[in-house]
Amino acid sequence: MQKVAPDTGINHLRTSMLPGFATDAQSDIAQLCFTCAGTDPSSGAGKVSFGTEASLFHNAGVPTIVCGPGHIAQAHQPNEWVSLAQLAWCERFMRRLADEMCVN
Repeated sequence: MQKVAPDTGINHLRTSMLPGFATDAQSDIAQLCFTCAGTDPSSGAGKVSFGTEASLFHNAGVPTIVCGPGHIAQAHQPNEWVSLAQLAWCERFMRRLADEMCVN
């Protein structure tokens, strides 16, 4: 580029930055989510590479986890979608979470 026009260039301006985020799979919040999801905690939790404000809550000492219906491969894409089966799974999860929170 500068061979053609020496006064050109590229500047980068960082407009925001979020710290990394990883909740321990053995934490109370992760165990609660495993229970509500009906999954085996020994299977571990998946991790993805994207930004979320969850790291800000986590770093402020608020137990935090990111979960939801669908698959990350379909999220934040053109024509993103979530299957009806995944929405039903999410509804079961949310009902179990409400039950757990009301009991505890």
